[in-house]
Amino acid sequence: MVVGLVSLARWLRPYDLATEKAAARAAGVPTTPAEVGITRPPAAQDAYPLWAALGPALKGIPGSGTLKNEIDKYTGPDGLLKPAGRAAARQLSASHAAILPRIREAAARPEAYWPITYSALTWSFETGATMRSAAQILSREAQWLTANDRYRDAAAMADSSFGVSRHAGAAPTAINYLVSVAVDAIALHDLENILRNAGPDAGAATAVRETIESNPPGYDIVRALRGEAVFSLNALDTAVALGSPLAMAGPGSPGGLPPALCGLRPPAGWWRSMYIEPSQAAYLHDMTAMLEAARKPTRAASPP
Repeated sequence: MVVGLVSLARWLRPYDLATEKAAARAAGVPTTPAEVGITRPPAAQDAYPLWAALGPALKGIPGSGTLKNEIDKYTGPDGLLKPAGRAAARQLSASHAAILPRIREAAARPEAYWPITYSALTWSFETGATMRSAAQILSREAQWLTANDRYRDAAAMADSSFGVSRHAGAAPTAINYLVSVAVDAIALHDLENILRNAGPDAGAATAVRETIESNPPGYDIVRALRGEAVFSLNALDTAVALGSPLAMAGPGSPGGLPPALCGLRPPAGWWRSMYIEPSQAAYLHDMTAMLEAARKPTRAASPP
């Protein structure tokens, strides 16, 4: 039955791997890590080691969860912090006193080199979670500063968040792209809050405009898809070493399968020929089409 289903899948997606690899390379779609073309910056410009070191520190801020809940409780629908919530915001700001300079130092570095292995078995997105947590801390600080009419200082926090976004988006994966988009949204929300709170304050408007102008989007869907192509091809290659979906460890019988089938591994050549290579070919066919579409200008950016 399994052989029949795999054969049916192969018949439904009749792509040849060699042909699709040639078409992918012609379209600029990488099939190996070397073809992605990410270069490592000088150590003094690389923010990644700083972010990796910040992970444990960001998890250990005492009382931050309770204070965040208090702030949320006293934040109006317009995003502005009500007077009753300022005490909690002040306490949260104090708890960030030691970590905030380290976050801003990391955010200020021009680049971030992610040590990507392109292996689904060894890659961790923990640093991406660290960056998002850092952006949330910067956002809380911006909220406190905005509530105290310190608009330029609040805009400086959003500026740091945009730096975090650039670092998150520097790695060529779909997850990094999404983290970068999320952090950008946090920064833009903070700038929106400044304008709402400041009203017709020309200085605040200038600070917001200058911050946006100096921070173009840090995410790039083409870069993300290029790296994602290699990730997925490697994941399928890894499946050959792991064996079939029936290769289960442990004493149980997953999915109601007879215990004798657990741990069953088909010959690697059969597994690659019947499933892995057809899947890689189909994936490359679709990824080539997606990258070609992603490279086209959006309607808003297209000339009239």
